[in-house]
Amino acid sequence: MTIFVSVLFYVAIPLGLAVLTRRAMIRKKELTGLKTG
Repeated sequence: MTIFVSVLFYVAIPLGLAVLTRRAMIRKKELTGLKTG
């Protein structure tokens, strides 16, 4: 059980960070698009 949890965190944390960064980039693109547009 502990091994499963450690693996889950090892995989979930990078994925979560990637999703957050991707959303932030999309949000920035939308803001810049609105400003320029």
